[in-house]
Amino acid sequence: MKNKQIEDILKNIKYAIDEDDYWKVTKETLILLLSYIEQLEKENKILRENAEHNDKVVDKVNWEINILKHNRDKAIDKLYCWGEVLNSEFQKEMLNILKGGSDD
Repeated sequence: MKNKQIEDILKNIKYAIDEDDYWKVTKETLILLLSYIEQLEKENKILRENAEHNDKVVDKVNWEINILKHNRDKAIDKLYCWGEVLNSEFQKEMLNILKGGSDD
């Protein structure tokens, strides 16, 4: 149903209510309005389902980010341990990368 149609239907109903002329609201107008309401309910259901799916995707991504951060932290700890033995440029460069820095 087009927006213009809906606007016209709502104007007619509002006018009838304002003028206390309820009898002027036709059966066809009410059927069109109910049809529009049903359409909105279907669209709302689809949007709700999409929102639930999106929430699940966001939760999964956040979970994976936490795993990556945990693995990064473990790698940094290992590099610090190796650094006590190696103390090399490679170790310093790897620590810088894992911490999110750069020499550039």
